[in-house]
Amino acid sequence: MAGTIVTGSAGFLGAHLVRALAARGGPVVAADLAEPPPDVRALWADHVVEFRELDVREPAEVFAEVRPDVVVHAAAVTNGDRRTLDEVNVGGTAAVLAAAAKARVVYVSSASVYADAAVLDEDSPVRTDPGDYPASKLAAERLAADAEAVIARVAACYGPLERDTGTRQVMSLPYTAIRAALAGRAVRVEPEQAGRTFDPTWVEDIAEGIAALATLDPPHRLYNVGSGTAITLAALADAVNSAVGPVEPKEAPFFLSLPQEHRSGVLDVTRLRELSGLAATPLPDALAAYLEWLRDHAC
Repeated sequence: MAGTIVTGSAGFLGAHLVRALAARGGPVVAADLAEPPPDVRALWADHVVEFRELDVREPAEVFAEVRPDVVVHAAAVTNGDRRTLDEVNVGGTAAVLAAAAKARVVYVSSASVYADAAVLDEDSPVRTDPGDYPASKLAAERLAADAEAVIARVAACYGPLERDTGTRQVMSLPYTAIRAALAGRAVRVEPEQAGRTFDPTWVEDIAEGIAALATLDPPHRLYNVGSGTAITLAALADAVNSAVGPVEPKEAPFFLSLPQEHRSGVLDVTRLRELSGLAATPLPDALAAYLEWLRDHAC
């Protein structure tokens, strides 16, 4: 047997990665410690996908059976103590890289490793005082670089299947904003927060970008994966209110905000666009699709 293994496949991004890779042809093994819930399996329904239970800290047996040509290592925890983060994010990466010694590997990292700047390209400095999660991702990146894997630093994403599983530190702002609007709360921004920017990215765009790194011939070992577009909180509020439409106010307004330490720089995705030709889905289009999915799934 051969094909592609995606670790962390029952997670938010992992589930979309499985579909994006399966849509490009060839069998995909979706590997995770957790059984995929029904909505994740529904996402894969039209594709050739096999689920295998896998603890990334002990992947050797499954990898020996599958003998993958390509591995996309997306399994991670963002919410936990330093020991858990090191065991899963660092130790799990070391184990996957060892088990995948003959495969092409794409390691899914995070843009949270960057020090803040207006524009962040792949040569931008990383944080010198990272918190526990970014520190674990940087440590795993060093292992991936030594193994000549391709590293994808991804922006925060939003879209179908985002849910609170207990392994994430925070939910995305589009997630919280659109649910507040559907609950009858107007989305607002305090004046001092209105101009603050971030680069939320439609989850399917992130998945397609990583799938391109896994299936094309990338000339670099490090790529930013995101929308490449800075969005102000005021623009997000306007877009959410417009997508949901007029609602009968039932509660106080919901105010969007970003923590003071939040990265404000936008990812430069020139490398990825030159490789793949992919373009980001505009925010209004993505929110409309997200809203349709939420309503179809009564979320």
